[in-house]
Amino acid sequence: MKIQKLKTPFCIFLALVALTIIALGLPSLVTEIYSKSRLYTVDNAPASRIAIVFGAGLQRDGTPTAILKDRVATAVDLYFAGKVQKILMSGDNRFLYYNEPGAMMAYAVKLGVPQKELFWIMLEGALMTPVIEPSTSLGFRSSAGYPRLPFTARPFYLQPNWG
Repeated sequence: MKIQKLKTPFCIFLALVALTIIALGLPSLVTEIYSKSRLYTVDNAPASRIAIVFGAGLQRDGTPTAILKDRVATAVDLYFAGKVQKILMSGDNRFLYYNEPGAMMAYAVKLGVPQKELFWIMLEGALMTPVIEPSTSLGFRSSAGYPRLPFTARPFYLQPNWG
């Protein structure tokens, strides 16, 4: 009788542990399987007209975090390998002294990319300000005159690399 009383709570505990492992491990496993054929090195990456670099935070002094530097460096490597023609920086700029795209562009220039090959999407609060006609700067056009980029469903505008 005592063995049966101990066995039931232990089985419930084991079932909860197994469910926790599945709940935490399954998303990683599915992501790994799904993305395995979509991961590239600079050498085997397919050519594209543009590399899009998403923001990943700034340090307190306004410089890119290590993750952001790695993203920008990878885009720069793709540029110098001839895999992309332009680099588009996308990041947060909601606050006066927080400008992810500007910091990303400064880092790319420091790595040797000419400023004329760099563009950014700059968020100003909830609105974005159009400064240039995007289809002429990036070389592609949709029916609305804005570039067709797959990463966002909301309207966006490009800001040139002035200054």
